[in-house]
Amino acid sequence: MKKKEQVKDRYYSFLFFIFVALIIVFGVVAVQQIRNAQMAVKIIIIEDSVTRIEVSMDKVIEAIKKYDWEHEEASDFSQQTDRGIEVGVGDRKETINEKK
Repeated sequence: MKKKEQVKDRYYSFLFFIFVALIIVFGVVAVQQIRNAQMAVKIIIIEDSVTRIEVSMDKVIEAIKKYDWEHEEASDFSQQTDRGIEVGVGDRKETINEKK
């Protein structure tokens, strides 16, 4: 009888390790699914932000075009000169030209 009990014990221990391995595999799969779902939410949030930025930029461009129609000289860059930037430090003022 001892031989049969040893075989049963081995069989049950083998089944126990298979059961533990399945639990570990299912746990890893569940964690990966949770991570994928969180990443999908982050991507959706980023896409929404980009869409809002695009809509805002369209509104800014429309406002600039409206302003441009009212003031055509504002978009005529050929008449503008490089005036430089005035920088004041203490009592001194210097002009820094952007193009050299």
